[in-house]
Amino acid sequence: MMDTSEQGESNYLFLFSNAAALERTRWRHFLSDCRQLERNFSEVERYVSEEWKQAEEWLKKTHLDIMQNFDPTVAKSRKKRKIVVAPGAFDSLLQSDEDDL
Repeated sequence: MMDTSEQGESNYLFLFSNAAALERTRWRHFLSDCRQLERNFSEVERYVSEEWKQAEEWLKKTHLDIMQNFDPTVAKSRKKRKIVVAPGAFDSLLQSDEDDL
């Protein structure tokens, strides 16, 4: 729980580590239950910043790999489509317009 209060209003940020921690909180005793589970928020901020760094490193490494191995001459193969038409299906289209008069 992190207090983000400003002048005249109270704000708290609640971050639960997993579903089990959230299940241990009761609505009637929410604040007291959260205080029992409370840890230092600086640890959470440090963990989040480490995860961001790891994600950025992975993205950079993956992007570099894609750019090094990209070959624009390779075309993606497409599935050939086969159209099946019953015999005589277009016969009415091929007849002249004189029959319509």
